[in-house]
Amino acid sequence: MQIQNYDYFLENKPSKIGLKARKIDTLPNFCVIKGAFSCGKKSLCLNLVKDDFVFLDLSDIRLSNLNIYEFVEKNNIYNLVCFNANKNFSLPTNIKKCFITTNNNDFSQDNFISTKLNYLDYEEFISFSKQNQNNHISEYLLLGQNPVNIGKTPYEAHKNIQNILRQHYSLSKMQILCKIADYIGYQCSILKIFNDYQIKIGKNDFFACLKEFENNFILYWIKHINKNVKKPYFTDFAIKNAISIKKEFKKIYENLIANELIMSYDEIFFSDDFDFIIPNANIAIIADAFIYKDLISVKQKKLSFLAKKNNISNILLLSLNENFTFKYDNVNIICLKLDEWLLTKDNNDWN
Repeated sequence: MQIQNYDYFLENKPSKIGLKARKIDTLPNFCVIKGAFSCGKKSLCLNLVKDDFVFLDLSDIRLSNLNIYEFVEKNNIYNLVCFNANKNFSLPTNIKKCFITTNNNDFSQDNFISTKLNYLDYEEFISFSKQNQNNHISEYLLLGQNPVNIGKTPYEAHKNIQNILRQHYSLSKMQILCKIADYIGYQCSILKIFNDYQIKIGKNDFFACLKEFENNFILYWIKHINKNVKKPYFTDFAIKNAISIKKEFKKIYENLIANELIMSYDEIFFSDDFDFIIPNANIAIIADAFIYKDLISVKQKKLSFLAKKNNISNILLLSLNENFTFKYDNVNIICLKLDEWLLTKDNNDWN
């Protein structure tokens, strides 16, 4: 009978050299970090754990029969990082700190606090990037939010995204994801997407696949404020261009803004009149990269009417090239350059 020896995993672990800090700078001692594939969960853990840690990649085939409880107890492990967990496990009382990462939103571990790690926001993208600051917003739009794509060409970034997704999804699931890409930012229902889907698949299997994308933090939906329809978005806005030949800059732009909003607000909706509405912040948002002041000046009355129709008193327009403000009939119409808003959005008080 062969003796199983896991000493290799005591002596070998990922390097902490060159890791970059995220906005999350502290974690509870017993924490489950949830997030999408390759969003930086491992780097976050390594940054925040002491040097005497033990690292276990639970997707490593060599650990498939490991009893984590016995391993930790036998080796007097106090600081543990468990990467790629898909089922919970017991731990002895001698453990002082344990970080568990997972790509599955349904995962839970008794007596652990869960936190979510998103892909990079714009501020983090800048801190990770070595590019000239004048190019940051264009680089962000081209490369997206995945940390592994910093400094890459768009071609390399898109291939990276494809390879990451292919590691986790079958061909049939990838085909469904590619179909979803064509609906990013469009008002629709899941049933409509299914009915438009050309490949034969059962409805329940199709819906289960979409749920899996959501549970893996790849896809999310924003609801209409009044109707029973939704808009799908990718958690990394670059996914659309990486898997679809249908290039729609407006939808990429809109997806970028949606992703930044969900990091700051709990409830976001859209309406027939506005790309996004945030009732708790009393604001409606129009995502249009090429807004011009003269055009908005002519439309002040109409925009004011639409704001009041939606019980909103502030309209934010996000443009690549304009800054201006108007006020019409007690409705504030504020246009900000996208890069400026991305760096100040958490400080905005629209009330």
